[in-house]
Parts: sequence; structure tokens; C-alpha cells
Amino acid sequence: MTVEAELAALRAEVRRLRAENTRLEAVLRLTPTESGAPGPAQTAVAVPRRGMVGADSPPGEKVAFFAELFAARRDVYAVRWENRRLGKAWW
Repeated sequence: MTVEAELAALRAEVRRLRAENTRLEAVLRLTPTESGAPGPAQTAVAVPRRGMVGADSPPGEKVAFFAELFAARRDVYAVRWENRRLGKAWW
């Protein structure tokens, strides 16, 4: 393959990928901010340590605990899992 042919193939691939990105942004209904390039990497988060949080902790403490764990993440969401056979559900 010649350099010109390889360059043309690469340009065609870039066009195809850009079109696919545009299609996926529309399907996912992303705003320009959401679909833009990520910002600089965050290397650390200063999180004040709480006491132990367990199953018997009040709901407010549990929510605060998870809010602190995922404070720097805007792309993480809880997912509910259900097992109908066992009759159990969890996050």
C-alpha cells in the first residue's frame, strides 16, 4: 500500500469514526459538555474519614458515606440488581 493510499484510508476511517460519534451522541442525548474531551486527571481527593458505616447505620449516614466515596466521579451511578428467583434486590 502506498503512502497516499494509506493516508486516504486513514482519513476515511476518521470520517467514519466522527460520524459514529455524532450518531452515538444523538442516541445518548449527550450535551456538548458531556461529549467533550475530559478535563485534566484528578490525582487525589481529600476525603474526611467518617466512623464505621454499616447495615444498621441511619440512611443519611449511608448516603453521606457513598457521596464521599464518589465525590470526584460524575460518571458513576448506582445500579439496582434484582434476583427474582431468590426474591432479593440490592444496589
